[in-house]
Amino acid sequence: MKRRAVAGWLNRYNVSSGGYTVIELMIVLTVTIGLFVGVAVVFSGKQARTEAEQAVRDLESSLQTITTDVSNGFFPNGITCSASTSPVTISPPATSSGSNTGCIFLGKVISFRTNSLDILSVVGRQFTGAVGTTTTSTLAEALPVVVEINPESYNFRFGLTPVKVTDINDSTISFGSLAFITQLGDGSGTGDPLSGSRTTLLYGVSSSVVNEDITIVAGKVKTYTNLVRLPQGARICLKAGNGKAAEVTIGEGGGQITTKVLIDTGVSSVCA
Repeated sequence: MKRRAVAGWLNRYNVSSGGYTVIELMIVLTVTIGLFVGVAVVFSGKQARTEAEQAVRDLESSLQTITTDVSNGFFPNGITCSASTSPVTISPPATSSGSNTGCIFLGKVISFRTNSLDILSVVGRQFTGAVGTTTTSTLAEALPVVVEINPESYNFRFGLTPVKVTDINDSTISFGSLAFITQLGDGSGTGDPLSGSRTTLLYGVSSSVVNEDITIVAGKVKTYTNLVRLPQGARICLKAGNGKAAEVTIGEGGGQITTKVLIDTGVSSVCA
């Protein structure tokens, strides 16, 4: 009898006070959870796209920094470059970087890995013969050598990974490494090979592949005929952490150090 009285009192309370039943509470809770999940999915999607764009833009910025370094002719620190032999030899400095007389900074090689880039400087002979004689004007005369000591590196952000790197003109030709090499010969407006304005030229390293050991890359560059000019640029196909396709082009249309970023639906059919 008492239980019936309590139940009756509760029913009267729910009706009179406008309280919610268990079923009503469950409906409200279900709708709330559904709204929360929907908002979370939308937010997660926007965050993933933002991170993907940031990762690709950060890579583009790094590539621009590399090409600027090549254009400015930054000689790598922490090495001694000797031109007493042919080709030049590289060694760690004993107490200083050395004078590097007869050696010239040629550019940089970027070697693609699954999660990063290896960034290696390239040096070569400044003169075709004895120091102070005729300056080099071709890669055959410069005999390029990759500096394997103290390599730089760049880590891709937010799960960005390279899929393939191709010649823009021919997507069937792929590379694992690209090289930015300064134009040889006298700079414009000067007779000095170490000064004046020069163009940075883009090359693909023939038969190179992603995740290649630095020493193997260095050996391929040393055989200068493995440096294949890419006059119309290179296409870097990427996969963002959210699974979407992305693309960075370098040197498209002949501007050898210009870059362009494409993401998701904007990528070319080669990278899609």
